[in-house]
Order: sequence, then C-alpha cells, then structure tokens
Amino acid sequence: MTTMSQLHAAAATAQRENPTWRAGQAYFNVLVDLEPACAEAVRGMLVDPFYNDLILPDFRRFAAGWLEEEVDECAAQHPEEGK
Repeated sequence: MTTMSQLHAAAATAQRENPTWRAGQAYFNVLVDLEPACAEAVRGMLVDPFYNDLILPDFRRFAAGWLEEEVDECAAQHPEEGK
C-alpha cells in the first residue's frame, strides 16, 4: 500500500518531469499509477484535484483516509498547496 509520503514524493517527481502539469494533475496522475482504486473513487468528485489545485487540501484528506493515514503530517509538509 502506498503512503502519503510516497504519494507526495511521486507527485513532486512527476511535476518536475512534466513541468506543464499543475500540482493537482501530478497528484491525480500519480494516484492512477500507485492506487488505481483510490483514483477511480476520486475521479469526478468534489475532491478530484485534476482540474483544481485549490482543492488539494480536501484531496489530501480523502487520500489520507483512503490510505488510513493522518492528514496533519501531510498538510504540515506541504503548506503551499491549495493557496
């Protein structure tokens, strides 16, 4: 199972490798590869970050719940997201 730290690291790498991707696109595209069932659960929902970076905090809470992790640590590591 993927951890939130792994998801964050993979999204950061994807964004560096694909500089035209916004953060939300990077997170969603990485999620499709790492946790396809979670990505399908997110797709089209209000927490789907693909088209809207401003909902990354909501996406993080959803993903953390799916991955059964605490979101507080993730939010502390990525405070710039969603601004």
